[in-house]
Amino acid sequence: MSQALRFSATHIDDLAKKILSSGVDSTVLLGADLAKLAARIPSSEQVTPEALVHLALLNDALCVAERAIHQDGVISEAEIAYVEPLAREAHKYLSRVRSVYRETIDLDKHGVALFLDQHAKDTQRFGGKCRGTAWLGLHVCQRAAEASGDSIYVDQYRDLVSRTLDELYGEIGSGTPERRREIVAELGELLPPPEPTRDLREAAYCATDSAEVFHAVAHSAEVFTSDPFDVDTIHKDARFAFGRLLDRASEAKFGKILLIKGEAGSGKTHLMRAFRNQTHGEHLGFAGYMQMSTRVSNYARYILSNLIESWDRPYWGDAIPESALTCLSDAVAGHLPPELLRELQDQGLGYDALHALVNRGADRLLGLAPLENADVDVLRMMLYLQRREPARRARVLKFLRCEPLNDYERSLVGGAYPPSGEEGPAQMLTHLGRLVAM
Repeated sequence: MSQALRFSATHIDDLAKKILSSGVDSTVLLGADLAKLAARIPSSEQVTPEALVHLALLNDALCVAERAIHQDGVISEAEIAYVEPLAREAHKYLSRVRSVYRETIDLDKHGVALFLDQHAKDTQRFGGKCRGTAWLGLHVCQRAAEASGDSIYVDQYRDLVSRTLDELYGEIGSGTPERRREIVAELGELLPPPEPTRDLREAAYCATDSAEVFHAVAHSAEVFTSDPFDVDTIHKDARFAFGRLLDRASEAKFGKILLIKGEAGSGKTHLMRAFRNQTHGEHLGFAGYMQMSTRVSNYARYILSNLIESWDRPYWGDAIPESALTCLSDAVAGHLPPELLRELQDQGLGYDALHALVNRGADRLLGLAPLENADVDVLRMMLYLQRREPARRARVLKFLRCEPLNDYERSLVGGAYPPSGEEGPAQMLTHLGRLVAM
């Protein structure tokens, strides 16, 4: 197996192409000295910046290979077979810069061993003992990384050298462990160690400028926002039970209660958040949220107030930023003919014409089977919300909360009176429940 192993020059070619396509100016990549060298060589020699980048990378790999191969003074057939692709590619580019290699060495005639021996002893530019061009390929990668802000060039260079060392000192059997450690130490002084890969979740959790990810208690305001960190396998039984109730809700003759019991911090509010996101995310209904209280005299009013406050929130976060009430209004108004709906949304409509149109629209809705049992005043409020007018919307919300309206406020909603008395909130809850069940 070791005799069949050969150096892959493709990795160097890929890295060179990636560097050259980085958008970094070639003068920056090569450095001042090498750029001047390229400018002095006649154009007929085809010493382009591209050729010099290839040569710099090939020369680094060739020097590493020669230090391993020449340590014991004997070059084996396995070593020759391994290094031949690298030697041929390096000789091709080196011959453009150094005429001596082009004129005195023919690899097919003289063989790879002679080329390796001559290059290893060469003290001139791009020779094995030239300090000026030692690790030049690494320097090119470092310049590309620094100028582009992308460490991929240095990372791929590190992989290239590591692979070469592993193959030569491991599978081929060249050199000694001491020589390998010597090369690694030399590289370590020039090449910073790779930054450990950080888990993206850890980075998000620890970032000082990011939103808080985890905390001990879920607050009520969070129920109305999406939860990207929700794990649906946690409290799986409770989620399944809720989903089953949700699927049967539209056909149920009576209301259902799902009791969630648990200690503080066990995830009850988190489940409420998940339930609301499921309901709204799948467009299955309208969810409200409130915390239990023993300090209210009229619990129906307390429930109604919290329900309207919940429905005045975005229906489903950034995906559907309109409030749940607006979505309910759109669903109700969607039963009207398009021409009537366009007229209803006409901002130039006068008060009397608007109220007459709303009454006509509400009567038309009552004639539809799904809405025949709906409260006519609640239907009118849904149609007034189609106007998207803040002042009128504020009075509609007061009406739905069964709060008293003065004469001016009632004039904005067609003179309607909200349900009053102790039974008013319970009646409104019934009306709204029937409406969303349509």
